[in-house]
Amino acid sequence: MRNLITLNKGKFKPIASTAEVDGDDVPFTLLDSVFDTISDSITCVLGSIDIGAIEVQQFMKDGSRNVLASFNIQTFDDKLLSFIHFADINQLVFVFEQGDIITATYDPVSLDPTETLIEIVGTIDNGIAAAQWSYDEETLAMVTKDRNVVVLSKMYEPISEYHLEVDDLKMSKHVTVGWGKKETQFRGKGARAMEREALASLKASGLVGNQLRDPTMPYMVDAGDVTTLDSREVTISWRGDCDYFAVSSVEEVPDEDDETKSLKRRAFRVFSREGQLDSASEPVTGMEHQLSWKPQGSLIASIQRRTDFGDDDSVDLIFFERNGLRHGEFDTRLPFDERIKSVCWNSNSEALAIVLVDRIQLWISKNYHWYLKQELYASDISYVKWHPEKDFTLMFSDNGSVNIVDFAYKVAQGPTLEPFDNGTSLVIDGTTVNITPLALANVPPPMYYRDFETPGNVLDVACSLSNEIYAAINKDALIFASVASIEEMKKGKHPNVVCEFLKSEFTSEVDCLRQVAFINDSIVGVLLDTDNLSRIALLDIQDITQPTLITIAEVYDKVVLLRSDFDYNHLVYETRDGTVCQLDAEGQLMEITKFPQLVRDFKVKRVHNISSEDGGNWSSESSELVAFGITNNGKLFANQVLLASAVTSLEITDSFLLFTTAQHNLQFVHLNSTDFKPLPLVEEGVEDERVRAIERGSILVSVIPSKSSVVLQAIRGNLETIYPRIMVLAEVRKDIMAQRYKEAFVVCRTHRINLDILYDYAPKLFIENLELFINQIERVDYLNLFISCLSEDDVTKTKYKELFIQGFQSHLEWNQHHSLKCKFT
Repeated sequence: MRNLITLNKGKFKPIASTAEVDGDDVPFTLLDSVFDTISDSITCVLGSIDIGAIEVQQFMKDGSRNVLASFNIQTFDDKLLSFIHFADINQLVFVFEQGDIITATYDPVSLDPTETLIEIVGTIDNGIAAAQWSYDEETLAMVTKDRNVVVLSKMYEPISEYHLEVDDLKMSKHVTVGWGKKETQFRGKGARAMEREALASLKASGLVGNQLRDPTMPYMVDAGDVTTLDSREVTISWRGDCDYFAVSSVEEVPDEDDETKSLKRRAFRVFSREGQLDSASEPVTGMEHQLSWKPQGSLIASIQRRTDFGDDDSVDLIFFERNGLRHGEFDTRLPFDERIKSVCWNSNSEALAIVLVDRIQLWISKNYHWYLKQELYASDISYVKWHPEKDFTLMFSDNGSVNIVDFAYKVAQGPTLEPFDNGTSLVIDGTTVNITPLALANVPPPMYYRDFETPGNVLDVACSLSNEIYAAINKDALIFASVASIEEMKKGKHPNVVCEFLKSEFTSEVDCLRQVAFINDSIVGVLLDTDNLSRIALLDIQDITQPTLITIAEVYDKVVLLRSDFDYNHLVYETRDGTVCQLDAEGQLMEITKFPQLVRDFKVKRVHNISSEDGGNWSSESSELVAFGITNNGKLFANQVLLASAVTSLEITDSFLLFTTAQHNLQFVHLNSTDFKPLPLVEEGVEDERVRAIERGSILVSVIPSKSSVVLQAIRGNLETIYPRIMVLAEVRKDIMAQRYKEAFVVCRTHRINLDILYDYAPKLFIENLELFINQIERVDYLNLFISCLSEDDVTKTKYKELFIQGFQSHLEWNQHHSLKCKFT
């Protein structure tokens, strides 16, 4: 149920500073960049292939730049295949297409490029087709142009060498249920053509001519033909644990129908770390050079352009197991002639990037369904790399500039404020927004309750206070959809797109639309981004078909997150230094707090101080705006106070702060005071209504106070609705004090709460309203049930002890409940 939003974008353009020819700057281009996790920096390689000049620059987080190396290579018109920075030994390693492996060892103290030691540690005479270092930086795998797989150690000592043969593709570790029958085996193009004809007339009968065949087996087997869009490149991808790597290449295999001819087939082989051949992939027609092994899994991703009999053309992202067998796929929804440069997984294997010429698509899977969650736009992308430790930090090049983008998960939901708490959840899937009001229908993903289509892939989406208006943004426009009422949605009505408000109508072309949020139902805020600053456009949508611009608020800093506050009366946003501000409908800004660290998710609510002195009432003078936020490393802050660590998600209601932890607990904090202090550690075996165990890895999706329910999503994607006792008891106590005894009785009966609480919580109030209690309950069997639950114990001091403000309610001491029973007789 989570979407992926862009938190921050950074951009810089490396310019060569040391290499000169005849006093003029050499036209260097950006060749490659890598993350340096030790110094939290980025190392870039600049080069001029015309003269064979290379320069390496290191960009620090504070904006400073170090030139680590500057040298000339012996070969012109060479191509850099691989670059790595060994920060622990101060060494740079370059692998070039014409065969040279060059190291550059620099002095970390002086950082003088003239003192950098340049060495050619090895040369492959026939040239190198592909090279890739393992993730642990201990092994280099290369494929030479004479079809040898060479594996070297970090000290460039040969580990193994293997020559690629066509017979390798016959190597099989595949498991089949064909029972060795002739009709289940690969029989060439002629047999496949006959099976196509049979398929048209006897598609599901299990008959082919006069012969029976196994209907569970495929009617045709791919030949593995190469498409015209295949780059013919050799690619290498390592598994995350570095025990195996895969090599994809185009092979020339004999045509089984005509031995005098040969066919081009794309296939990949899997090798062990020691360079031993482990398996080869099955033939797949239309598979291309893109290859990426899932770091924390067993799947290998690639691209297939599929033209099947009876089906439309499609571009699929396909998966393989280590043994080379297919293991699922999904349709990328791209045009058939769209060029795909590469695919790559992020470090925790949750996001898969599909790299196109002018944009990057980010896909995420839940419950075996793949969602297109985000799209980045550029003009000419040459490479894309994920940060090896920061899961959602991505780097890519665009026209000689290095772009760094931070992403974060966001649950796009409706209000949790009663009576608007429908549990509305909005899920982005490309051009579609899936809507599920969890209070009405707990529909498990990838299913959904209602949806609406938008023009263009959605980047962010928001819901209004009434849950009846939805705003979505794409690259060029703000889209509004609405439904007449929730009741109409119950009858099967889907929201209709009523307006597409183009970006050019309220801002300039240089601004990027990044996030969106509501103030009530009448105003929408849109976060506008440039390279260095952010602005927030406020739009009046009282006439939703004709939005009008109210103002554009100047923030004078880079905004990370924009959202509605708890009661939807204001917008709140966080800047890149952790400052949280409030923005009203007129565009006036007010600072709320500054987090000690940048947070990836936050909520803002006005918290009232409640005490026994004022009888449990509150006033605006005894309140404070409080921002609750979670950092990337799981720290939970209330303004500047650290409440807890190892937190995975949070949510707020009118009465509680809820959060889940890495210890698989759901915890509650009463929002009755602005004096926040660090929470004590949860002890095992201690009964506390403020702590509840949950399924491992579950996160908060929505809270529905009117139903006393919490919706959680497990790691695999399924939803679970629970009714925490603390929320149920809070509802019961509220009904008792409001003398709604029937409602309190029904809640207690539904959730198996001891009915004795109806008396124990407010004995004096109960006695004074005994006749009202009887008239509300009415049914004799319900009254008998209530009397049978009365006991000598005060359940409000034992089983249902209220951990709110001790002594808040003045309870009369009634030790003998049998006297109460007599009143009913």
